[in-house]
Amino acid sequence: MSPRLITNPCSRNWITSSVLSPVISAPGGSASGGDERGSNTGSCLVPNAASGSLGGGIGCWTPDALINVLAVMDVSEICDYAFRAYRFNPFIVHLLLDRSRQKPELIGNPGHVSPERYNSTLLDLGRHRVSGDNQVRKRIAIIGAGPGGICTGIQLLKAGIKDFVILEKATGIGGTWWHNRYPGAECDVPSHLYSFSFEPKKDWPRPYARQPEILEYMRHCVTKYELTPYIRLAKEVASARWDEDSTTWDISLADGTSVESDFLISGVGMFTELNYPDIPGINEFRGTMFHTGAWKDGHDLTGERVAVIGTAASAVQMIPEIVDAVEHLFVYQRRPQWVLPKEDAAFSNEQLAEFMESDVAVLSRRTKIRENLEGFITFSNREILLNAEDAGRKNLSVVKDLQTREKLTPSMAYGCRRPLASNLYYPAFNRPNVRLINSAVERISANTVHAANESTVVDTVIFATGFQTTRYLSCIDVYGRDGVSIHDAWQDGAQAYLGITTANFPNLFMLYGPNTNNGSILEMIEHQVAYILRQIQFMDEHALQWMALKSSTMTRYNEALQRDLQNVDVWQGDCGGYYRGRAGFIVTQWPHTVDEYKSRLQSDHGSFDTG
Repeated sequence: MSPRLITNPCSRNWITSSVLSPVISAPGGSASGGDERGSNTGSCLVPNAASGSLGGGIGCWTPDALINVLAVMDVSEICDYAFRAYRFNPFIVHLLLDRSRQKPELIGNPGHVSPERYNSTLLDLGRHRVSGDNQVRKRIAIIGAGPGGICTGIQLLKAGIKDFVILEKATGIGGTWWHNRYPGAECDVPSHLYSFSFEPKKDWPRPYARQPEILEYMRHCVTKYELTPYIRLAKEVASARWDEDSTTWDISLADGTSVESDFLISGVGMFTELNYPDIPGINEFRGTMFHTGAWKDGHDLTGERVAVIGTAASAVQMIPEIVDAVEHLFVYQRRPQWVLPKEDAAFSNEQLAEFMESDVAVLSRRTKIRENLEGFITFSNREILLNAEDAGRKNLSVVKDLQTREKLTPSMAYGCRRPLASNLYYPAFNRPNVRLINSAVERISANTVHAANESTVVDTVIFATGFQTTRYLSCIDVYGRDGVSIHDAWQDGAQAYLGITTANFPNLFMLYGPNTNNGSILEMIEHQVAYILRQIQFMDEHALQWMALKSSTMTRYNEALQRDLQNVDVWQGDCGGYYRGRAGFIVTQWPHTVDEYKSRLQSDHGSFDTG
């Protein structure tokens, strides 16, 4: 639930937060990090039996203690809980609301959730393992509170597994949808397929969802499935080391704390490390400079001279959104890419009503989207690819200046690089304040961007240069058996079995790992989570401490995979570094359909050593 400012927060029946109960009942803990129950600070607000609604066995709650607890809730939730917990006592309701207004951090910023809301419940994964019924309870650490971490947490709870924690380095959930909040950020997969099958969103306003809508959906999933107590924000994982003796993962955090777990699940994905171009003089620039993946909130581009370096996905989405505000926009392009049109008119009221009233209508749309994607995501149907190029040329024809149109026309085949779609990108180049510079940036000085035979004075530089997509787990030092570093193991490029696990790293699983980029990543993640859960349950049933992929299995799998990738002709061209690792082989793409991937995710315990 996003923070809201409302005139009368008690005027309607707001949904009670599912967060409060575990926050308050946490052993030895409160929202402020200490136990303020029964404190002598101030007067007793809710004595004896009335306070039992807050967790039982509590003698007294002071106003300050309550405010600290309720600080993890927004105003509407405070109101609702006050009514429900305190027998509709108007004095207490208004007292809490008045005190909350004295603490502006309770309101927060739109789209921001306070870290305290997620970090208030103590979940100790560093305790000794406990046994019951001759079974050892498995502790699970998940890296990342993006779609992968959220899906994993929900499915663990559904399976009755509660000994887990989700470690997120950011101050908010959502992963890539938290970080990528540049103007115009949206999903390039149709909306109805970009939601979990167990929680389909019916009320997407248009065929392609914008970043705020997706982020709100992720928050909805976290709230509905009561995942909040398991999430730790601002907890960046620095390293993880497998301990052979204890058969556990020792996880070190950037803040100096640590976590011990039996399983380590990476939900980091491939859109983690920003790609900054190596441009001489970049540190000399005296204006404002930032990356689309780290958008500078609050920076006003109105009336500025702005340089956008790069023409990949974020540029295509962002440029039409800022063109009206800036005085001059200079777009630096090294290589043009295909930008196809898309059907993105807002759904009609009739369509929305049908989606809301009929599960069949939503399922039917998901199925149709999946079928339409099949021909594109495998990039093996030459007719489809040629038709896509024709659509791209038609889309490009709106550019009036012939020289600009020629510069924007790709020479590579469609599919060679990441497919893009926009109805607004090409028309932006008809604006008198927009100029396309078809060359790489050679250097940057104090206030000037220098390209071949051209120098431009600017106020702000925006890098739309994407992510280092082939550098999986690049920000975390992971050490497996015999202290081997995963960076050393992957020095020629990341490799895994089914994109989920890799040899010599026991009890390590990955989501959106090597060679799993295909279709709706949320669908791929669901299949991967189901596979991981089966492996954990198998180990539990057989009282196993560890399982490790056999090197021979991974070698055979990746040799066959690379042969399949070589059969995709369009990926054999000069496509840049989006797909390929250092050794030149493709490390990001899955060359078959999503259904084919799902069929291969059958638990294959013969591929693993166990103990």
